[in-house]
Amino acid sequence: AWAAGDLATAVDTFGTAVEDLRAAGNATDVLGSTVVLAGMWTARGRPDEARRLLERALEGVVAAPGVGSSVAGDLHVALADVLREAGDLAGAEHHLDVADELGDRASLPENRHRWFTVSAALRLAHGDGDGALARLDEAATHVIPGFLPDLRPVPAQRTRVLLALGRLAEARAWAGERGVALADEPTYLTEFDRLTLARLVLAEHRAGGDGGADEVDAVIRMLDAVVAAAESGDRRGSVVEATFLRALAWDASGARPAARDDLARALALGVPAGYRRIFLDEGAPAEALLSALGTADAGTVVGARVSASDGSRRSSSTTGVAGPDALSEREREVLRLLASDLSGPDIARHLYVSLNTLRTHTKHIFTKLGVTTRRAAVARGTELGLL
Repeated sequence: AWAAGDLATAVDTFGTAVEDLRAAGNATDVLGSTVVLAGMWTARGRPDEARRLLERALEGVVAAPGVGSSVAGDLHVALADVLREAGDLAGAEHHLDVADELGDRASLPENRHRWFTVSAALRLAHGDGDGALARLDEAATHVIPGFLPDLRPVPAQRTRVLLALGRLAEARAWAGERGVALADEPTYLTEFDRLTLARLVLAEHRAGGDGGADEVDAVIRMLDAVVAAAESGDRRGSVVEATFLRALAWDASGARPAARDDLARALALGVPAGYRRIFLDEGAPAEALLSALGTADAGTVVGARVSASDGSRRSSSTTGVAGPDALSEREREVLRLLASDLSGPDIARHLYVSLNTLRTHTKHIFTKLGVTTRRAAVARGTELGLL
């Protein structure tokens, strides 16, 4: 059902399977299946529900040491991606660090490439396109086909980064190698590729290349089909993305009222559910539309961009960073444990708190010290004489 794009059936059926596993006392598989269920909820347009499920699962790992240890890293990576989309880049970095510390033993083999794809998305959010490409190249070496549908192929993710870097010729080469075309029969398994192609055609149009008015019209017709199919399959995540892309296509064609209407609809569906980066990662054309729209939802997304920019500046310079007295006693204790060899879950157990509570403490420490990673926090703490 998931591969066919029927998300309502997928969530209901898989949710029942998870409850059966729970009733049978198979705690580890329940926790591991949360990663799958969270992915379905995100595709259904509810990253907020995915976040709730993942945070609850991680609290279960803390409460029962040893249970779920083989999938704890996968849970952290999945939560990192949800937090990244919501604009909490520091929180996402933290969970990736925890997953990295836990190592391969805490991840299923078919999931290990996801650490690199999520890290790539974070690098892109910080404006490091070259770093994102390097992460995706590494991800490609870890891809192992599993039982889940491959809905976000790594080559297409890489092409989106190429577009952000303005490397259109390389992006066009991907389309040729992949054999993807706007007129293809729409399927959910090829949707990510086709939405990537739509971005490519619009970028070529803006650059004055081969993407002429007819091609932009073809993009709009393709996106009409994607929106219709997504609505029938209860895939509100796809509705948000395709409607937003259609707004950019209308804008490229000069139809500003239609562009504003589609953007307002995409924001109204996406922002309350936790979407931010899907709008921000499109760069200048999207930012211009967001600024022109001027609604509360648009302001929320722009605010997430400003927060991310401020975080990047804080991490690259200590100018204006809070001093050692800004940390509470509890935060100093957490910082000292961050400097140890303990993993995030181990620290949470040591402090007798949930992993979510630890994440909140860590986020506050990162903000006060002007850093975005555990290693940077330890280095800054040492510099300030806190360690």
